[in-house]
Order: sequence, then C-alpha cells, then structure tokens
Amino acid sequence: MERKYVAGLVGVLVATAIAFGVGSMDNPYRDRGAALQARLDEIKPVEVPLETQQSSFERWKETVVSKPSVWKELIPRPLPPPPPPPKPPDLKKKVATLQVTRQGFGDKVRIMTQDNPKGVFLGPGDSINDLKIKEVTRANVTFSLQWRGEELTEVVERR
Repeated sequence: MERKYVAGLVGVLVATAIAFGVGSMDNPYRDRGAALQARLDEIKPVEVPLETQQSSFERWKETVVSKPSVWKELIPRPLPPPPPPPKPPDLKKKVATLQVTRQGFGDKVRIMTQDNPKGVFLGPGDSINDLKIKEVTRANVTFSLQWRGEELTEVVERR
C-alpha cells in the first residue's frame, strides 16, 4: 500500500516538473520582447545642433546689482531687546544706618542716625532717610517708600 502512495507522489512530482518545463519554453513574452528590441534597434540618435549666443555678463551683473530689491532683507532685523526694568531701591541699606530704640512716648519712637547720634523722636507720617514711617508698634517700626506707584516696606525691630 505504501508503494502505491510513493508511486502516486512521484507521478505527481514528475507531472508538475513537466508542466513547469513546458511553461518556461512557451513564454508568450519572449516574442514581444524580441519585437520591441527590433524596434529599438531601428531608432538612430539624431544630433540637434545647439545654438549659443554670446551674452554680456557684465551688463547682466550691472542690471542685477542696480536693483535694490534684490539685496533687501527678506526678514527685517529683530528689534534690540528692551532695557532691563529699573531695580527698586534697596531699603535694607537705607534702614541699616538707622537705629530704632525702645524709647518713645505715644506713637513716637526715638530713631538715631550716624549724623545724629542723640536721635530724634518720630511717629507715623514723619520721614527720615527718604523713608516714611508707616506704623509704630511695641516690637517694631514699619518704614515705607513710594516707588513707581508701588509701596515698598521694610520692618525694623526696636532695640
């Protein structure tokens, strides 16, 4: 029984090989390829004479250089960066020269400076060292300064 299967399989393989062989020998595109090659062999190249004219490159250069739109920037240069905003005054430096004491009466407090070591009694609304006293409490004094529509404040502890 096995021999019959093997013989049948061999027969199918032989038939397939024969079909491929016949198909490769009977190529329908072989005739079309030969006809196309024959037509291509008939075509002969034709020489086309190229007529050149002498050009005045100096005149062209002058024409191009004389047009300002050719040399104009396509994209305008960017504007320079804006100047940095001004820095607010340093209130810590201004307050550093002041010595606020615990001495006082009412809402006034004694403040000493390098120019006036004895000190002077000042209260809210009074100015010293370009700073205005905004508030006086038992523990500290708040100084303020108006700068560009903004109120800057610094709190100094009483000693």
